[in-house]
Amino acid sequence: MQKPSAAQPVFQSEPGLDQLIETIGAEVRRFVADSHRKTLRLVEIGTALTAERHTGRLLERIVEEACELTGSDGGTLYLVDCAKTHLSFAIVLNRTLGIAMGGSSGRIPWSAVPLFDDDGSPNERNVSAYAALKEQVVNIPDVYQAEGFDFEGTRTYDRQAGYRSKSMLVVPLHDHERELIGVLQLVNALDPATGDAIPFSIENQKICESLASLAGTALIQTRLINDLDKLLQAFIRSIGMAIDEKSTVTSGHVRRVTELTTSIAQALNAETGGVFGPVRFGPDELKELQMAAWLHDLGKITTPNHIMDKSTRLEGIYDRIELIRTRFEVLKRDAEIAFLQVQVQGLDTAAIREAKEKRDQVLSSLQEDIEFLSLCNRKDRLSDADIDRIQTIAQQSFYVDRVQQQVLGPAEIENLSIRAGTLNTAERDIMQHHSEMTYRMLSELPFPKKLKQIPIFAAYHHERIDGMGYPKGVKGDEIPLQARIIALADIFEALTARDRPYKRTIPVAEATEILLQLGRSGHLDPELVAFFIEHRLYEFQTDDMAHIV
Repeated sequence: MQKPSAAQPVFQSEPGLDQLIETIGAEVRRFVADSHRKTLRLVEIGTALTAERHTGRLLERIVEEACELTGSDGGTLYLVDCAKTHLSFAIVLNRTLGIAMGGSSGRIPWSAVPLFDDDGSPNERNVSAYAALKEQVVNIPDVYQAEGFDFEGTRTYDRQAGYRSKSMLVVPLHDHERELIGVLQLVNALDPATGDAIPFSIENQKICESLASLAGTALIQTRLINDLDKLLQAFIRSIGMAIDEKSTVTSGHVRRVTELTTSIAQALNAETGGVFGPVRFGPDELKELQMAAWLHDLGKITTPNHIMDKSTRLEGIYDRIELIRTRFEVLKRDAEIAFLQVQVQGLDTAAIREAKEKRDQVLSSLQEDIEFLSLCNRKDRLSDADIDRIQTIAQQSFYVDRVQQQVLGPAEIENLSIRAGTLNTAERDIMQHHSEMTYRMLSELPFPKKLKQIPIFAAYHHERIDGMGYPKGVKGDEIPLQARIIALADIFEALTARDRPYKRTIPVAEATEILLQLGRSGHLDPELVAFFIEHRLYEFQTDDMAHIV
């Protein structure tokens, strides 16, 4: 055999083979580049989906990205209902027909797809129900040629809409525990060059399966976060209602304060000028403020009921005015006995008449004294003269088993001499301690970052602009606007409440005047009070506040 010369190649390609190799190489490089691009895009989509917290927008994003990755003309996302008997329409998109339904666009009015027939057998005629029940991907090149499924509804819709449904890809969605949560259905993969409908490639099917896995995880995560948020809000509302129910005389107070707080915050959001023009509360900030309002009296859980519900100055476990009445009855008895002793002695008529007049005078004086003390026990405010008379009455005494006792004890004198309200100094300290307890209790809770200010907003509603409030004694701008709003709502509700036996219900006109005085005195934020009155926010009412307007 003759060996090839050095000038001759060992292998000589056939004509056109080099071009074919180059074409194949270019196609492989394009395929690799396209796959790499889609893989990177999947990573980006996964990050974006897990960051989305709005369920409606998340569902839209799932379908949009699936259509984009696979070059689909449209897509439908179904979600399994709680009973796992139906697939409900969540999102419907079609670029050619210009359809965008569901998600943030509103509810889809179409009937849900049943997973089972009336006799309980699986509904395997519907392709989306089949994919859900079998938990299998269904890839159909042409639905008009497909066997085993009922596409008559699709044909009817196509005729009405002037559309031609052809290729279809149906992928079940699962959560992290492989529980079925929905079905993603794509229609008409489009040829990038011609725009014609073509079958879904195996590559696009795998891409869509990967996207479905990401979407299922993101959807469950969003649901879980939203459910936890709803649970937290519901739990906080239940705490607020429990605080209301703890006291029979302030029922509904927490709820009304929360509603009024929300009303003020929304009015501030709508303000475009003035001091509060720049103020804007975002959705999370409004939620944070509402939760703080629900919890502003949380510390009252530790406040004894007989102090919270103290409706008179002498009330404790019971109202001690009845005990004082008993002592006055003893004094009256003594006066009657003194008169009877004169009669028994057989003195003349003049002496008996004098004794009778003295008895009647004593009885009348005692009756006036006990009625005065009863009035002081309930009165809103006491004057210096009232307190002086209480001290005078307290000098009276009577005997029990030959032991002299004062008609009023030191604690009773102290309580009856309270100038305003019903709480003495010690009781007021206990009552005010609820703000400190509110702060301490809420500070122990691991609120998420967007709700981290709740302990301050809730506990500072008794702080004063002049720094004379409690529990921290902060002043001015050291008190957050949210806390100042709750403070205003709390005072207005307390002034106009009709369920407080220790105070009268104050009409709105008088209540707003008191608010103005509190603003001028450094108790409340004067600018917030002015805003409240100027915008007539005092007209806000719930069913049980309607009487005050």
